[in-house]
Amino acid sequence: MVVLNLPSLTRHILRTSSFRPLTAFKQLPPPHRTLGIRYHPVVDDANVVAYKDKVARKDVAREIQAKRARKNRRNAMASKPSTTTAAATTSTATEKFVLTYYVPVENCKAVTEAVHKTGAGTWPGDSYGETCFIGKGIGQFRPLEGANPVIGKVGDLEFVEESKVEMVIFGREIMVAAVAALKEAHPYEVVAYSVVKAEDT
Repeated sequence: MVVLNLPSLTRHILRTSSFRPLTAFKQLPPPHRTLGIRYHPVVDDANVVAYKDKVARKDVAREIQAKRARKNRRNAMASKPSTTTAAATTSTATEKFVLTYYVPVENCKAVTEAVHKTGAGTWPGDSYGETCFIGKGIGQFRPLEGANPVIGKVGDLEFVEESKVEMVIFGREIMVAAVAALKEAHPYEVVAYSVVKAEDT
């Protein structure tokens, strides 16, 4: 294998003469056509300036790309809600309450249906709806002066068969709507009920 080392002077000669390495290579007999050429590029002021300019353009391109990446990261972080805000939103949406009320047995179904229509008794994911616990017992009360009782008379102690209804409510807005529906549908002048906030453990 023939290795031609072409320094600057030789390249100058090749450029200014009619000698062509490829033509010479083709003219060699087949056994000698293994030719390797080691080429040393000419280093002059023009080449140095061009090289520096090329490097500078690459540096500028990389800097622009890095700035765009940083800007995209900042925009992504700005559009993403903070952990505190997300936790507060989740906490508000999943607040859990237990509503308990007492109602005459004959009115229990109608009152409970009205409360369920607000979404009370429906569990997250809509896996179960219209849930509640109903127990029966005896309620007592004595209407005092100024009362307008639906059952009984002012001054008399009354005993009424009543249902105790308990249901779980998710979300404060639903809880408020459920209490309003309870008061609207309940036959009593004064509705006996309680709302307790529950915590998951």
